[in-house]
Amino acid sequence: MKIYLFLLLSLFSCSRHNTKVQSQNFYFEYWKDEDHFNSKDSLFTRNYEANDQMKRSDNTRKISLTKEEINKIINEVNNHDILNLPNDFSCNILPVSDPNFIHVKIIINNKIKDILFTYSRSNPKLNCSKGEKIVNFRKVLDSIIYDKANVKELPPTNLYYE
Repeated sequence: MKIYLFLLLSLFSCSRHNTKVQSQNFYFEYWKDEDHFNSKDSLFTRNYEANDQMKRSDNTRKISLTKEEINKIINEVNNHDILNLPNDFSCNILPVSDPNFIHVKIIINNKIKDILFTYSRSNPKLNCSKGEKIVNFRKVLDSIIYDKANVKELPPTNLYYE
């Protein structure tokens, strides 16, 4: 009986997606408002109004992540089980500033995890732990990407949504 219980528990624990991310064969894409970052190409792009030709012609910057920054992102993915989040989910969550969505695509060994999280502040008492995980992951990404000099020199977008 103990052997069957052990085998059952082993099978259950192995069935969960427990891939630990490592730096080789890892890259990600991240969207926030009118910004997009692709770590594979090291390109950060900010969108501007279509008729603002001056800004549209100079809206992409090459930014490189250090090994330490990549490791910080990978640690966040591993420690907070980001790969096990649903691909598309939403909830009412803590008071957070805009945007109303978080979109991250993580590519590991040619396998894609595409996460789209939408949220609303219509009922801030409702909360979900999955939402907190992705919001905290976004904060880590923001602290790295938006601290780059090349990103800071870009003018803010002139696209706004109501």
